[in-house]
Amino acid sequence: MQQTEQSRVGWLNEVREHIGRGAKVAEVGVLRGNFSAHMLRRLSPRELHLIDPWEKQDRREYGDFFMWQ
Repeated sequence: MQQTEQSRVGWLNEVREHIGRGAKVAEVGVLRGNFSAHMLRRLSPRELHLIDPWEKQDRREYGDFFMWQ
């Protein structure tokens, strides 16, 4: 796991402590769904809503995503 991905997964652990397991969760800007898989494993949500703009985005639009995929 690369550094940025580790920090995002660590962030999910912090989120889980605040919302608990079985919450309703949404991810906006899904792209390929890599982070969605981490959300499922770490948060164990009751519902997971995945939202994406459905149009091609310039790499600049996704910031550091391309550094950790």
